[in-house]
Amino acid sequence: MMQATMDDVISRLGVDFTGLAVISFRQTWPDASCGFGGIAAQVLTDAQTVVVSAPDRSVTVVYARGEFAYIVERPNQAFWDAVRDRQAPGAAADHTHLGD
Repeated sequence: MMQATMDDVISRLGVDFTGLAVISFRQTWPDASCGFGGIAAQVLTDAQTVVVSAPDRSVTVVYARGEFAYIVERPNQAFWDAVRDRQAPGAAADHTHLGD
């Protein structure tokens, strides 16, 4: 999963692995959609969340359960607080408040 994630990051950001910051953590979601929305079983679901930042932290790419979720341009403190708390917003959530 991690190799596929990093390959996707490189294609999206156009950079190599050098200097990329990777944060990976297990996140509990309220349903089996893991933040992607749609019809899903209403059961608490653990999935790996991976956050990859460009070397200058100007852009961050977020993945949930190995799937691309979203990009945050110029992530702000609210974003980093969510990552620290292991509660990154899902792909279906509004992300406008996470970047400057």
